[in-house]
Amino acid sequence: MNRQYMAAALAGRPSLILADEPTGALDSRTSRDVLQFLKELNAEGNTIIVVTHDNSIALEARRVVRIRDGRIQFDGEAKEYEKLLSSGSEEHLGQ
Repeated sequence: MNRQYMAAALAGRPSLILADEPTGALDSRTSRDVLQFLKELNAEGNTIIVVTHDNSIALEARRVVRIRDGRIQFDGEAKEYEKLLSSGSEEHLGQ
C-alpha cells in the first residue's frame, strides 16, 4: 500500500477502513509504520479491518477472526490466538 493510495483512501475521513494485505509489498520498516498508523486511526475511534495471511500481522490487532474454507475457525482476542499458535494447536482450529 503506497502513501498516495493511503492518503486518497483516507481523504474522506471514513470511520471504517478495510485494509487488504496492507503490508504485503512493503519493507519491514514501512510495514511497522503502516501498522502503527492503522493503530493510531483505531485509537481515534475508527474501525480497522485488516485482511492478512501473516499471523505476525494478525497478532498486532486486538481481535483476530481466522477464516478457512469459508468457516470461522477462531474469533477472539489476539492474545488468545497467540497462545493457540504458541501451543502448536493451530492445526486443530475449527475441528
